[in-house]
Amino acid sequence: MDKLKAYFNKTSSRLVLSVLSITIAHLSFGQGNCLIYEKNSGERKACELSYQAIGYKQGSRESQILFDSAIAIGPNYAWAYYEKSVPYFKRGLLNEGIKLLNKAVALEPGNHYLCYRALMIAMHVVLQTWRGITTPSTKVLTSPLAVKLRCGYF
Repeated sequence: MDKLKAYFNKTSSRLVLSVLSITIAHLSFGQGNCLIYEKNSGERKACELSYQAIGYKQGSRESQILFDSAIAIGPNYAWAYYEKSVPYFKRGLLNEGIKLLNKAVALEPGNHYLCYRALMIAMHVVLQTWRGITTPSTKVLTSPLAVKLRCGYF
């Protein structure tokens, strides 16, 4: 147990840095300008609905309904999937969040969504390790160090 606590304490500082890096990436690569999309296109309408959604508390019923509407109107607008996934991760609902984030990654694989997904999985594994649930092979594949090497967050 002491080794696990030492690992967690060492890893937690890495996770703090990772979350800080994600925040910076989010500010740098967040929702773009809606005017880049063609007027009356699904993506532009989805973008505009997403801007309305972020006016509400994250994960609130109102914001999630607006993100659902944005996804229905502009199914190729990746940022709506990404933003809709965040409250699921914050509530510990990894599977639901990953399904949405996978769609964002499929739509824009070159964006930061891929690394955000890796980080969310790594954080989940660290918590599962702390609880004694995760197998060693899973820890190696999705460790914060693996995320660091793949995404260059450190």
